[in-house]
Amino acid sequence: MDTLAAFRAHFAACPLVAIIRGVTPDEAEAVGEALVEAGIRIIEVPLNSPAPLDSIARLAKRFGDRATIGAGTVLRVEQIAQVADAGGRIIVSPNANVEVIAATARAGLVSSPGYFTPTEAFAALDAGAHVLKLFPAEICSGVW
Repeated sequence: MDTLAAFRAHFAACPLVAIIRGVTPDEAEAVGEALVEAGIRIIEVPLNSPAPLDSIARLAKRFGDRATIGAGTVLRVEQIAQVADAGGRIIVSPNANVEVIAATARAGLVSSPGYFTPTEAFAALDAGAHVLKLFPAEICSGVW
């Protein structure tokens, strides 16, 4: 199964993304085990966490056959290859940076940028985004 098909299957099984912010690589596998046991199938390690690429590598090695593992807070194109090299398969960004989105799609990874306006949403989709996240969602609570 290719990366996008696996992501879609995982999202269909459980439409939640676990964000494990601040978790160290030594804690990542235990946290990942608890999440996968609970049925979570998409795990995001923000790049502003401690040694995030190590955490992604450990999670991908142990759970990559049962969950989509990837990175969040991806802001620059060069970070995409680092995440892919660690075994990550999804790139989550807080913004709709069309360069990051297009590079993610070219790399064969799942692109999930943040958007807040319809213009950002359509620009992200036009750039190759696979799935969008409303961000920051707290601001529009009750509006959308």
